[in-house]
Amino acid sequence: MRNFSMALIILLISSPCLGQTGWKSWVVADGGPLWGAHEITGDIRLQGGLQSNGWLIGAGAAYDTYRYRTLPVFVQGRKMFTERKTKPFVMVSVGASLEMEEDQELPVEATPIWGRWMDPAYQYSNGIYAEGGLGIAFLTNKRIGINVSLSYSYKTIEESYSDYTWTGITTERIAVQNKYLMNRLSFRLGFQF
Repeated sequence: MRNFSMALIILLISSPCLGQTGWKSWVVADGGPLWGAHEITGDIRLQGGLQSNGWLIGAGAAYDTYRYRTLPVFVQGRKMFTERKTKPFVMVSVGASLEMEEDQELPVEATPIWGRWMDPAYQYSNGIYAEGGLGIAFLTNKRIGINVSLSYSYKTIEESYSDYTWTGITTERIAVQNKYLMNRLSFRLGFQF
């Protein structure tokens, strides 16, 4: 994570130097609601990079609260379709979904519950983040504007814990792993500068 943050900072700081070659820097801060099979929640994102000839290439990070709190870090590509102040665009993001859930500790001693025994901990691990969508950028001048987008996003997270089951003679420890796949629609409002 520290390496990704440093790379993003270096990219954003050094990008004005590339202005001689036709590349310019861009930054978008946006957020909005996420809809899926579970409750409606939201996310906020900051992404930035370089742009030339309508192509925007960069990286970003987000705070995503849908079902499990995660910190997606991703690379992103965008294509703007016109040179006017109202620019439709498509975007694609791919990266990792870093878990932010607290590992849940239960008491160390096992407790019998109707022939089952509970284990001391739930642990979470990182997953995948991907997104594809379209939107419109309303630019007030060449660099500053408002973005509105609609996209489909996907994230995963893994949960693992141990469970004990009474077999009638003894208890057996069973390692359980759940992989959660979360498909969502998102509507975002953002600022480009």
